[in-house]
Amino acid sequence: MSTATAPAAPAQKRGAGLIKGMQKIGRSLQLPVAALPAAGILSRLGQDDVFGKTGLGWNKLAEIFAHAGGALFDNLALLFCIGVAIGFAKKSDGTTAFAGLVGFLVYKNVLTGFVSEVTGKPEDPGVLGGIVVGLTAAVLWEKYHRTRLPDWLGFFSGRRFIPILMSFAGVIYGVLFGYLWGPIGDGLNNFSEWLSSNGAVGSGFSVSSTDC
Repeated sequence: MSTATAPAAPAQKRGAGLIKGMQKIGRSLQLPVAALPAAGILSRLGQDDVFGKTGLGWNKLAEIFAHAGGALFDNLALLFCIGVAIGFAKKSDGTTAFAGLVGFLVYKNVLTGFVSEVTGKPEDPGVLGGIVVGLTAAVLWEKYHRTRLPDWLGFFSGRRFIPILMSFAGVIYGVLFGYLWGPIGDGLNNFSEWLSSNGAVGSGFSVSSTDC
């Protein structure tokens, strides 16, 4: 008597996991991107030709709108960090966002110790750094949010453990970006200049390290 055998599961295509991960990252970026239209509108209303001196002449109102839009544009890296931390982790809660915030604040302060020789200002990877820190918070949350510590450290078990991990991750990322971003940023600027020197086609693909 023969026994029926279950059909073999189809082999997963090479690279399917990478594609799935990239799609997940793309979806997680939708939340912070949703804030950009508001930032753009507020900044536009703060221009001189709208409510300012060459427009309606309501300078104080224009100043208010300009500051409101600047609050979002000046903190894009933080917005992307928190948005990605929430969107990338499965079944995440507020802990993921809080852990991302902790890591980002540490990372940002560590970067102040690395001053660019070109600009004289601290190295600033911009949105890229926020995305990296946010992804790290999401990954650490998924992996360790059920971790149990010894009884004498029981208070820090589970979700409370993630902000602690992220504080150390923030130090590591701050040092890495501080040392590595200078040459990377210079390379992106040189690449941007090279593209721009190749006419309209190159200018269309121009990239800037300040926009990363």
